[in-house]
Amino acid sequence: MSDEAEFEAHLGILREKYRDRLAVYQQNLVIERQALAASPNPAVVSRLKMLAHDLAGSAGTFGHADVSEAAGELEVAADKVLAKAAERDAVIAPLRRLIREVELAL
Repeated sequence: MSDEAEFEAHLGILREKYRDRLAVYQQNLVIERQALAASPNPAVVSRLKMLAHDLAGSAGTFGHADVSEAAGELEVAADKVLAKAAERDAVIAPLRRLIREVELAL
């Protein structure tokens, strides 16, 4: 097997593993969406920010630019909510978009 073919095979394995991680992210985002609806606890927004931050960086690496962009939007919205520069509802639309983009990537 040539170096290029070996590299492509390895990259394919990494992409498949990342797809599995995306499914876990999707589940966690849905859980946090439910928690957000049930509680005004700012810890929910903090967890959303961490998930969004992780996705913003990793998704772009694996060719999911739309997921990365949506995650970045959610991270910015969460920052504003945590800084009390926006109402908690400011994360709802970006969260919906991110969940949709992750589902499309799956």
